[in-house]
Amino acid sequence: MSKTRKKLFGAVCLAIVAVMTTVAIFLPEKASAQSDAHTDVIRVTVYDQYPAIKFTSPGDSHVQASPFFKFKFDYENSSNIKLTLKYYAEDSDTGEVILKEIPLEEVIPPDLDPTFDYASGTQEYDIDLAICKIKFNETQYDIPNCVATRTTSPMLFGGFFAPIDNEKLVYNHYWLLAESYSPVGYATDEIEFYYVPAYLVQTGADEVNGDPEIDVYYDQDVAKLGLEIYDKNGKLLSKEPIILENEDQEGYAEGKQSLTLPFGAMGLASGDYYVKILAYDLDGEIMESPYDTFKVTYAQPSTPDVPDTGGFLGNLNITKSDYVITGIIVFTAAVIIGFVVISHNKKKDYRKNYRNRR
Repeated sequence: MSKTRKKLFGAVCLAIVAVMTTVAIFLPEKASAQSDAHTDVIRVTVYDQYPAIKFTSPGDSHVQASPFFKFKFDYENSSNIKLTLKYYAEDSDTGEVILKEIPLEEVIPPDLDPTFDYASGTQEYDIDLAICKIKFNETQYDIPNCVATRTTSPMLFGGFFAPIDNEKLVYNHYWLLAESYSPVGYATDEIEFYYVPAYLVQTGADEVNGDPEIDVYYDQDVAKLGLEIYDKNGKLLSKEPIILENEDQEGYAEGKQSLTLPFGAMGLASGDYYVKILAYDLDGEIMESPYDTFKVTYAQPSTPDVPDTGGFLGNLNITKSDYVITGIIVFTAAVIIGFVVISHNKKKDYRKNYRNRR
């Protein structure tokens, strides 16, 4: 392209840019951007905080031998909270064991934000299965379809009999569902817990022989306890149950007994074992429990690895590692002595040969 044509092309481009700029400057503003006293303004509240809820107490898979349960949850950006108690029971009409759901009291958080209509905080409450009550703050409410009777019905998994519908919610497997609502969302959390006649906790191990040390907790209706020991494959290892008597049966106070399991005397190897609790009532009948088997860990005490040398050496309690270390020391000393002797002999031969040459 010649210089003249290039100059012409550049001038045309500049002219086009100038025209477009002028048009843009003198274009009228859009009607939506105009505002005067007669313009309607629509204000929309934007919610950007979604609700959340989380149980903080007592914890997952909580097992307790007392009908008094304490719960706590934290909630955020909640307008209201609904609680539902779930448990297994036999349907009074069909006889089928089903998962029942009982709606409990609805919680309205205090001090709701006046703009967004939600609040954040912590809620504590109690459930008393002995008298079928649930308490929020200082107010108690009845648990629907719950009366003070004890009966059993068809057997569930693990040999547990579910309570009949419309009867006392006694020893059972429960879930508590918390649902948090706000103007823009929904959140849930669920915690499971067990009300059992008895349970155990491993607290440590005997310092001498490593036998598991346990605490056994039991409800006030329990007159006697039996402990059976199984391996991890479900084989019964104890010939007879270890028997514990409950001497105090007044009130609903949670009883406790501490003991050491005789794993060493039973000749068991190190590993995990399971203890099944048999809870007996005053009539000598076994009380059905939704959770009755608990894991304990056993570690055999370490013993010196003494070789069988017999006689005097065997009574010195010298370990194999001691023998190995002693052997290495003796071998090293022998090598050093050997080098010294050889070096000395070489010096003697050298002096003797030197004198002979003279």
